[in-house]
Amino acid sequence: MTDVIDILERMGSDATLRDAPRQALERVLAAERIDEAVRAAMLSGDSAKLQSLMGAGAQFSVIMPSEEEEAPADGEDGEELPPDGDDSV
Repeated sequence: MTDVIDILERMGSDATLRDAPRQALERVLAAERIDEAVRAAMLSGDSAKLQSLMGAGAQFSVIMPSEEEEAPADGEDGEELPPDGDDSV
């Protein structure tokens, strides 16, 4: 698995390898002795298949809203507002 990660790192950092024609990439993967199933997933760009072959579990994230400040129920200057329907000020 380390070889696969090394190849992926090289592909990410080397534009000539990342943008290489399929035949060139096939040669690189064959030279690195990458497993046939992993090689096929890499060449097809099937990241889900590659993750499952490498034993990666499901990936997810949780987004929690931050605590928001409560808006004051009173007027901006701190005065209490009259209840709705009450015209007296």
